Amino acid sequence: MRKIIHEAHGDAVTVLTVVQGDDAPTSVGAGEALVRVKFAPIHQGDLLGIAGSTAFGTNPPNIPQGGRIPGFEGVGWIEKLGADTDGFEVGDRVAFFPANGTWRDSLVVPASSLVRVPPEIEDEVAAQMLINTATAMIILRTGHNAVPSDKLEDVTVVQTGAASAVGRLVTRLLLLGGVRPIRIVRSVSSAEKLKAELPDVAVVATQAPDFREDLETAIGGRDVFVGVDGVGGPAFEELSRVVAEGGTIVNYGSLGGEGTDIRLIVPRSQKIVGITVGTWGALDEETRRSDIQTALKLAADFPQDFPVGGIYTPDRIEEAMAASTSATRTGTVLLDFRSN
Repeated sequence: MRKIIHEAHGDAVTVLTVVQGDDAPTSVGAGEALVRVKFAPIHQGDLLGIAGSTAFGTNPPNIPQGGRIPGFEGVGWIEKLGADTDGFEVGDRVAFFPANGTWRDSLVVPASSLVRVPPEIEDEVAAQMLINTATAMIILRTGHNAVPSDKLEDVTVVQTGAASAVGRLVTRLLLLGGVRPIRIVRSVSSAEKLKAELPDVAVVATQAPDFREDLETAIGGRDVFVGVDGVGGPAFEELSRVVAEGGTIVNYGSLGGEGTDIRLIVPRSQKIVGITVGTWGALDEETRRSDIQTALKLAADFPQDFPVGGIYTPDRIEEAMAASTSATRTGTVLLDFRSN
């Protein structure tokens, strides 16, 4: 069995190793399934965990003897089922999340973490749809709760990191909910690409010479009570400038990898609310089921919102990591475990 491990926290490009061994799981317990992995995505959270970054959480992931296998979701098919796994059959194509250590050929997954994938959804989309959608749904619920109750009509939300995987889904869900999104990206080329995909949705680039004027024009004098930030750094500061006094910025990451100056927050009485997909498993079952149905619908109806930034076999893990950390990446990078 192939598995990708790291034995020390550090730069993801250099600390990962592909291990070949005969320790593939063969038995499953009650409520479990043995899944043969096709694709597993590389998410920002995976990279933060490998690096041991404080952005991952207060405590970095524990690395046991023999190394830790990263990865929290993927797509594959069921090879074996334990007892109490009604609703699934051997051979079913499934997406899985949350699961631990998905960067390997096969693993045992709780049946409660499995989602049968309908034929109209491609493997490359199914592999990344659950974490990204769950994150986007947490963002939207948090943002909705932050809008004043008397301002829930004609809502405008400004979002940074709009070209990222989660950013695209936030845009789509805002549109489906009747909310006006205004997208902020770094480069002019990214802005042009997003504009071509959704011509009627405003998008501005921080690298454009008239960025602030362009942003103000897009807002058009409307009140912005909620901003969504996945970047940090200067982009966060620009977002704080346009969010209304007493408004809220929902932050879900620091894709920019830079420190963030929050001095504008205090004089404007703004709030920062941090969210993480790690809280999703603690939500009530009805909410989680609803989010899964949303993920399936988005994946089926808008597969273009789940772009792939490259597919790499495990032996090309260094290239995969370099692609995942590239500033020009345009989609989620996938690890390909289909061939032995």
